Amino acid sequence: MKRLQEVVDATPEIRARGSQGQPVAMPELLELRQYRALMVQLLKVLGCPDDENTLTRSELGKLGAAGRWKPGA
Repeated sequence: MKRLQEVVDATPEIRARGSQGQPVAMPELLELRQYRALMVQLLKVLGCPDDENTLTRSELGKLGAAGRWKPGA
């Protein structure tokens, strides 16, 4: 992923020419996106937290409900 990111960062234009001359996203950018999506899936399956300060959906829902129904909570 690091090498793909370096290629994308070094390129002034993130579009390439398609077979018919139309602008398309450069292949390295698409691969980088796929690798990142796969990495996220793998980390979720392994149970790795994405950030220690991130709340789960359940925790966010509880805080939202508390804010709506419990004044001063």
